[in-house]
Amino acid sequence: MTIHLQAIVFDLDGTLLTIDQRFHRVFNDTAEELGGRKISAKDFSRKFHNDELYYHPFGSSRKNTAKTRSFWSLFLKSYGKEAYTCYSTSIRGTKQTVTQIRRKGIRIAVTTGRMCRARTVKHELRNIGIDQCVDVTITKATALRFKNPHHATSRRAELREVLKRLRVGAHECVFVADYVDDIRSAKRLGISTIAVLSGSSSFGLLKREDPDHIIKSIRDLPRLLETEFFVGHEKQGKRFYRATSSH
Repeated sequence: MTIHLQAIVFDLDGTLLTIDQRFHRVFNDTAEELGGRKISAKDFSRKFHNDELYYHPFGSSRKNTAKTRSFWSLFLKSYGKEAYTCYSTSIRGTKQTVTQIRRKGIRIAVTTGRMCRARTVKHELRNIGIDQCVDVTITKATALRFKNPHHATSRRAELREVLKRLRVGAHECVFVADYVDDIRSAKRLGISTIAVLSGSSSFGLLKREDPDHIIKSIRDLPRLLETEFFVGHEKQGKRFYRATSSH
């Protein structure tokens, strides 16, 4: 695949911000509120990175489908609350990487599956010093107009909204994200993907989704921009980047 890169879309949690501690806390608080099963830190770590948490609160029985949907709907609404911001911090290298990419003239969007207002996310971006670098911020609530999500883990609605706001085509941007459904959603829209190992999904799970590239964390992105994966060239006084699949 070859694209003329106009924008990079970053997932928020697990890509720009640490995720484990916050996710665990919100998960257990949501389970307690709805009468579901809480989980120990040890079991959480194992299930979280193997993508095995979805049915944990109430089990996989079909009779509990409605409860499971309610759980994840409340979870996504709760995750963005100010009370939980202390449980996540900027992933090392985030500010430097985002700033460096913005200086290259590449537009930047941040998207998240949280069911909260975009201004809440912008406040967290300001706290880590990258708000001025971000052109567009899209949450699941923004994309779904505050309706309950039908598919809690899908990111297609948010990514479609990003493309619309940035006025770019799917072939002109790259999505950098940490979760298997992030990669899956972007590929279904024809967006190139870079998976990071700093978040929720293990290398094995991400590799199965066949992203265009896998890196340890956002810190490795600037180096990737200068490799054969992204080949820069000049056109009418502007620098563009051509992305080619690593496979």
